[in-house]
Amino acid sequence: MLGHLPSAPPIVRGGKKYRQCSAVIVFNEASDVLVGERAGKPGNWQLPQGGVDEGETSREAADREMYEEVGLKLGDLGLTHLFDVPTEKDACFYDVKGSWLAKQGFAGQHLAFSVYLLPSGKRDPSTFCNLTDANGHAEFSKVKWAKLEDVTASVWEPKRPAYQYAATYSLPRLLAFMAKRKL
Repeated sequence: MLGHLPSAPPIVRGGKKYRQCSAVIVFNEASDVLVGERAGKPGNWQLPQGGVDEGETSREAADREMYEEVGLKLGDLGLTHLFDVPTEKDACFYDVKGSWLAKQGFAGQHLAFSVYLLPSGKRDPSTFCNLTDANGHAEFSKVKWAKLEDVTASVWEPKRPAYQYAATYSLPRLLAFMAKRKL
């Protein structure tokens, strides 16, 4: 995270403030997703994600976070944006207690998912991802391809409903897109 702009205004829901956050789902042609192991938290794998800056859309934030956290930009290696997951669902909100978010007055985060396709097959993502941002900060210590169902089952519990919702919405649409592409 570069921390270059103030955060977008929070979403207020049920009298609580939620930080706007964008998550990135990058599928490969095998329907696996790109995940990173959190730096300093061995075994904690998640999708790239981060806060939405003031004046940014959630999609713009997803593009930025993807670049900051894994070094990928649209067009790199054929990377294309496919669609965004609707965010009206309660599942997109999660509460967090006792974290830096609480110290800033947030009850938790609201996740907005943007979905991409990187036609790289099963190529090892460590060969093309750059995990260090312009300030020398790394959100992830390593990256890999994984099944979205496995990532959803193992992600930090408060995020799990949002990941499940995004998976349920995304996978059928990805498969339909892939089927049309093979015609």
